[in-house]
Amino acid sequence: MESRPQPDPDDKQSGIGAGPLSLSPSHILADHSVYSHSDQSDRDSVDNTTAAVSCRSDNDPLTSDREASERGSSLLEESLDADIGSVATPSPMEVTEYTPVASPRPSALPFDPLPPARATMYRPCSPPRWRTSRRRAYRPRSFNIGHAYAARQPTRRSPPAPSAPPSSSRGSRRGISRRQPFNIGRPARRETKSPPRDEWSDWRQNLPETTPAGFTHHLADRHPWGPLVRPRPPKYANIKNECTTSELPLDRYRPIPPGAYHATRWVRSLFPNYIRGDPTPSNKIPVMELQTLEAAITFRENSLEILNKTLKGEYQELVRTNEQTPLESYSSTAAPPIINETRPVLYQVVATGYGAGVILEAKDLFVIGPDRRDLHCIVLEQYAVDVLTEKRGFDQTLISIKDLVWVYSVTPTRAALQDPTNTLAASRIPRATALEASSKYFFRVDRFALITPNVNPHPSVGIVVSLIWHNGAIRKFLAVFEGAPEAVTITPSLCARDLEDLYQYSLVLAQTRVNCSCAIRFSEPPVSEEARDMLCQLVRCFFAC
Repeated sequence: MESRPQPDPDDKQSGIGAGPLSLSPSHILADHSVYSHSDQSDRDSVDNTTAAVSCRSDNDPLTSDREASERGSSLLEESLDADIGSVATPSPMEVTEYTPVASPRPSALPFDPLPPARATMYRPCSPPRWRTSRRRAYRPRSFNIGHAYAARQPTRRSPPAPSAPPSSSRGSRRGISRRQPFNIGRPARRETKSPPRDEWSDWRQNLPETTPAGFTHHLADRHPWGPLVRPRPPKYANIKNECTTSELPLDRYRPIPPGAYHATRWVRSLFPNYIRGDPTPSNKIPVMELQTLEAAITFRENSLEILNKTLKGEYQELVRTNEQTPLESYSSTAAPPIINETRPVLYQVVATGYGAGVILEAKDLFVIGPDRRDLHCIVLEQYAVDVLTEKRGFDQTLISIKDLVWVYSVTPTRAALQDPTNTLAASRIPRATALEASSKYFFRVDRFALITPNVNPHPSVGIVVSLIWHNGAIRKFLAVFEGAPEAVTITPSLCARDLEDLYQYSLVLAQTRVNCSCAIRFSEPPVSEEARDMLCQLVRCFFAC
């Protein structure tokens, strides 16, 4: 190995030949070993240094200072040799650095002291660390914690991890992850406690698999299907009209599929929808959610009393003296008013060609099932009294199919008063559709309230397909509108202008109502999944008979 050139020992201003911490007798090479160039040069250097020191007097403060420095230098060399011997030899490409070591601060002298000497001390250093891009480690969705702890090696800083307990039952991974210092894999789900049954909660989230033993409620004995449901709290008992809406979105209130009530998955969607928050003008409640089991039971019991009196010939028809509702008059509401502590039930218009009246269909399965088919479809005639105006009848031209009606009470039809037994038997025949022209009806509406329809904000475009003339003038016409399955009959009372300029295939604009479902729904949620499946099976049997 090539050595470095020997410095001049007479040069007292250099950092190697002079100074108390001079390392001139030897040089530290790249391999950190101390070598002498030659014994002669070492002896010459020592003799010259000794001669230079002996020229001074013992009383000279500089001489004592230098002797102290030489003693410090010898101690430094010994410690340096010990450090050098324990360091590995670097490669030729490694970069070295030096650390300057200052000499002790000299004491106050009458003249300027020599400048402090510096000794260069070489030591190896590691190559520069270049910054590397950090890669995010892939975290598996599931991982065996037992293997993870077995593969983990104990370190000096952390004690060895305990072995994982054997996984013997379902959900043991969740229990292990709670006891260990860290959790590997999917985080454990939070266990939610089901709220008490008397609270207003989403029944879909807290529905048990089986009906609890001994479950009952105050309406369980008053309806054949009562033990299978859990009545909701009367949250909407005194709801205001501005907090209610007749809008029934088709994604929540699905229309009847081709399989009708034999489609089990569709029948499961007929239970009430849970709506968060209290009813407000910005959080309106659909009228379909205002039906209750208690109202259905009261309606069934009152109608059954009238039915028994009619069959016995004891029913006395009341003579209405109320004023007739004028034409083009329409009064409606969304929230049903409570009259004599009686809540109404919900019906829907399914046909408008029944003389001067319309045909209504019940919208609660607890009203008609399982033994009251006579309440499935009833008649709304001009003798019924509107509870909002206390007037008889309604303007038939302002009533449309799928309009909703609140019904408070019923009375027998004229056919039922003349022949009650046969009319009752004919009204209980299962209907393939609600629009059968040969059907007979036992009940008609006594008191009612129309529900405000949900009008489409944009007009619909239609085409006139035929004109109906009478005495040289157009009395009415048929038109087909977008979104309507069949032609609609339009009378002059519905038009904003005369019909004289109308011709076949002309375009017309009309204000239409938003489409809604005609399905009959449940007014209360089931008590369990077992009860839900049983109710679905009972509904299938009811419409199959």
